[in-house]
Amino acid sequence: MTLGDSVRAFGVFLLNLVLALALPGVLDGPLVPFLHLRDQTRAAFLKADLLTATAAFVSGYFVYHFRRWAQSKWVWLVGVCWFVSGALFIVDNKHSTMFLELSRVRAGFDFLTVGNWLGFTIPLLTTGFYSVGAFCCCFFRDRKHSEYEPTSDVNAG
Repeated sequence: MTLGDSVRAFGVFLLNLVLALALPGVLDGPLVPFLHLRDQTRAAFLKADLLTATAAFVSGYFVYHFRRWAQSKWVWLVGVCWFVSGALFIVDNKHSTMFLELSRVRAGFDFLTVGNWLGFTIPLLTTGFYSVGAFCCCFFRDRKHSEYEPTSDVNAG
């Protein structure tokens, strides 16, 4: 593998990362008004997260289906690293870690908790489900093609 191949592979990985973070928002954007997020209940946030995860899965599936980039199966690593950095390490001197914020029992949501959720958990969901979609496409595509390959030619010779 040459330096040019490595740079190209890294560029494709970055492109997949951008697609994993941006496409779900584009796909689920028109559907968000139907979720009734104004009531700010846990159910509303769960619906929004489920919609985002579904959009990310569909994005990863079709990006892999049309481009067959192996890098699309590995963008989840960036999401996990980003989430761990927010869950375990102090974000700045004014705020505690996301893990401590979410583990406290509260009556409602505050700006910091929602901001941490959006900043760390949503990228984990989108990159994770994007990669799962790519893995599923790869698995079903390989399985479909292996069903049509003859194992031996009975009529030969």
